[in-house]
Amino acid sequence: MENQNFSNNQQGQTGQNQQQNQFQQNQSAQTQRQVPQQAQFQQSQFQQQVSQQDQTQQARLAQAELQRQLSICPKCGKQNQIGSQFCNDCGTELPKLEDPEEKSSKRAKTIGIVVACIAVAALIIGIIFFFSNQNAHKGHEVKLVINAQEYSTSNASRIPIQVKGADLDQKEFNQVFYVDEKGQGIDLKSGYYTLTVLASPLCEKGTYWSLEPKELSANITKDLAADASFDDLIATPIKMTPIEPGKINEKDVNTSYELMKKDDKFASKADAYKEATLKAKTNAGAGEKAAAELLAKLPLGNWNYTGTADGYKGSMTVNDNFTASIKDIKSGQAESSSSFKLEIVADYPTSTSLGSQCFAVRYLKTSGSSADRYFIFVKDKNKLYECVDSNFSISDDDAKKFNSGECWSKA
Repeated sequence: MENQNFSNNQQGQTGQNQQQNQFQQNQSAQTQRQVPQQAQFQQSQFQQQVSQQDQTQQARLAQAELQRQLSICPKCGKQNQIGSQFCNDCGTELPKLEDPEEKSSKRAKTIGIVVACIAVAALIIGIIFFFSNQNAHKGHEVKLVINAQEYSTSNASRIPIQVKGADLDQKEFNQVFYVDEKGQGIDLKSGYYTLTVLASPLCEKGTYWSLEPKELSANITKDLAADASFDDLIATPIKMTPIEPGKINEKDVNTSYELMKKDDKFASKADAYKEATLKAKTNAGAGEKAAAELLAKLPLGNWNYTGTADGYKGSMTVNDNFTASIKDIKSGQAESSSSFKLEIVADYPTSTSLGSQCFAVRYLKTSGSSADRYFIFVKDKNKLYECVDSNFSISDDDAKKFNSGECWSKA
């Protein structure tokens, strides 16, 4: 039993010795591996130091050579002492070797300037884009050209204009603006629009107009100036022509009236202006009837000039459709013919110079070489007196000529 225990102790001791030997072998092997690695690292560091020294030495040699080259005068070619500023022979200023730090500083300044320029350019582009975008969303005054007869907002309402279209953001637009005689009153953002004249304005005098054209286009692009009023944007003028009172359409008047009531500036006058327009229409109808009755009193057929002024002889034919033709015959001149439409100007008042009740007749030229002509018909004498102008004025001398036969008489 004791022998067996001793044997076991011997085996255990042997095992421990073997483990210690294995550990020592491992340590020795690790040490052997580390020695070459350290040697390689030290050799690498040494080579780097030698390389850096070589580079430094080469840089110094290159700099020395450069200094030598720079000391040679570019003008006369004389070799000067290194560091000289001027040639000892001819006095020419020698090139300078730029200090690396100074060169680096200049390069840094150059880069800084380039970066600053890029930043300024980016800022300018940003500002341009900002204001361009603002311009597209800012309202612009669009001025129309109004070619009007007898029209002024001092006694008439403004012109209703409907604007339809879309701005540059594709936002639909539909609004009624009111424009004065200067074409002002419309404000639009950049976009594409159609302008439509809705109706004539109303007037306290009863005047009513036809307006042409009825439709216009306005294209306001993004690149137009933000503060422009675009006087030339719509060059086509809107022509306003007074309509004869008797031909005014009452339905059109009602349309103008409803639109005028929506114009805050003139809404309070809408009733009065509408009443004046319809009254003018009514009076015109009565006036036209009276004029027709007066013209009916003008004898039809042939008339002759019975005077002898300037060797003039003429003949006239008055037709039943209120037209007339006149042949003018002047001494030494060829005969000329003209056609006219007759129009009553007014129920001419009693004239003491002619001694009778009269009315004025305007001969509106429709063809021929003659211009419009003006006559006063003396009803009880069945004679026509020709006036020199549209004022139908009669002087005492004119009356004497009329009474002596210087007039037109029924043939």
